[in-house]
Amino acid sequence: MTATASPSHSTARARLAGLAASVPPWGDAVQPGLRSPLAGLFPKVFLPATDLVVVDVETTGWLAEAASITEIGAVRLSPGRPTVEFSVLVNPGMPIPADITALTGISDAMVAEAPAIGEVIGGFLEFARDSVLVAHNAPFDIGFLTAACRGCGIAWPPC
Repeated sequence: MTATASPSHSTARARLAGLAASVPPWGDAVQPGLRSPLAGLFPKVFLPATDLVVVDVETTGWLAEAASITEIGAVRLSPGRPTVEFSVLVNPGMPIPADITALTGISDAMVAEAPAIGEVIGGFLEFARDSVLVAHNAPFDIGFLTAACRGCGIAWPPC
């Protein structure tokens, strides 16, 4: 499922695309002429035996109890398969504060016609099924995703 109002303003998607492109192979030189002390201990390319889903959410605020998701962006990394993306803007059902718009680049106008979280959370859960979730700020991102599930009457998948 891919649905964005404006890919050029998709903060989570841009951040995840940069991450996927910048992951260095394990064991290579960390700078030209320098080698990591861990060089040779890991395979040239680190690919776990299972899929990884790197997720990032944008929200209307800092606390899952008081704010809502405005965007879910994710990249699924699978051994031996092409990278797959999930990116969707979400109508939070509340105004986006000006300081949050300045931070994320997501405005009320961008999410006005976007689906509500109840219409997209199931698609994200299906996208991430049978994977390990990875997030830069996991307590924040996973906190908002679990709160969204709870608000929609969906049980958060067990670990």
